[in-house]
Amino acid sequence: MIKRFILLIFSKYIKNCINFANMVKRVTIKDVAKEAGVSIALVSLVLNSKIGPDGKPDCNVRKETAKRILQSVAKLGYIPNNAAASMRSGKTNTIAVITSDISSSFFSEISKFIENLAYDKGYNIIFASSDENHEKLSRVVDSALRLGVDGMIIVPSPNGEASLNRLFGLGVPVVFLERDVPDFPNAGRVLLDNAEADRLSIAELYDSGYRNIELVAHDMNVSTIHNRVEGYCKEMTKRGLDSKIFVNYLKYGSKLDQVEKMLRDAKKRGTEALYLTSNTITVLTMIAIKNLNLKVPEDIAFVGFDYSPVFDVYETSVSYISESTEQLAYESFFMLVNMIEKEADATTVVLRPELVRRGSSKKV
Repeated sequence: MIKRFILLIFSKYIKNCINFANMVKRVTIKDVAKEAGVSIALVSLVLNSKIGPDGKPDCNVRKETAKRILQSVAKLGYIPNNAAASMRSGKTNTIAVITSDISSSFFSEISKFIENLAYDKGYNIIFASSDENHEKLSRVVDSALRLGVDGMIIVPSPNGEASLNRLFGLGVPVVFLERDVPDFPNAGRVLLDNAEADRLSIAELYDSGYRNIELVAHDMNVSTIHNRVEGYCKEMTKRGLDSKIFVNYLKYGSKLDQVEKMLRDAKKRGTEALYLTSNTITVLTMIAIKNLNLKVPEDIAFVGFDYSPVFDVYETSVSYISESTEQLAYESFFMLVNMIEKEADATTVVLRPELVRRGSSKKV
């Protein structure tokens, strides 16, 4: 009796398992084709095409047929097996974008532009920040590689060469954005003409009548800082101001009180104007100036770097070096896509900055 009872319970359990398996059975492209009354090849053609606003696919399939296929996809809840597709094609249509700090207005703008371009091109995006930490960069790169990304756009972090060596050793297409690491000739590069940015900034302050001009930069081993410091020294020397050269280095992640101390020390030296070499430094310095009750440009003038929404609410209009986030995004994304899809050789694009001349650099 007990045996019969156990067998009855077991048979019901097996029946329930079979029913559940049928319920969760994966819908295949074959099921979609059968439901829509078309061939599997036609379903694949429609699913791999772009559907316009009028419902017409960009392939040689009638609008009504495409609509019927898409309705069948929705009805059956079909999800394409992208993992299997990527194994067959060797591509995942996924790229990683690794910036130093995606929360900054500058890099968040670039990331948004890249996201829009990727969507239109049929690519998925993984965003991450290194926070200027080579160990974090290594973990982020490893995660991206495990996901099988087709390529990466990277803002190189200080001392991140080990991670880059791993990428190039695996043959992963990489584009350097904003910063350069010369030891990697196979990387694409989208950079700013830093020498021109230096020339514009120092010329603006010099032509406004300032002579005691100091530079403020992060204390980091990256190409942009090296280039901007070198350019600043060159522009000062060219104007006979080599004795006035002074570089203020701030640790990455410096707190406001450290920036305030830097400002107080600069004023004691008789500093009249500052060349601020990053967006983060510009915003922090603006706040520090206000906290110290200094007036711009009467007590201290400056030229900042890269636009921030904070500029729009500051008491004095802000002069700054502008680089097009849209152009940086466009050039880096399509350079990477060409390297992935056409195996194009790595190239270098250097973009010209512009000076937005406003009140913070004028002489009163």
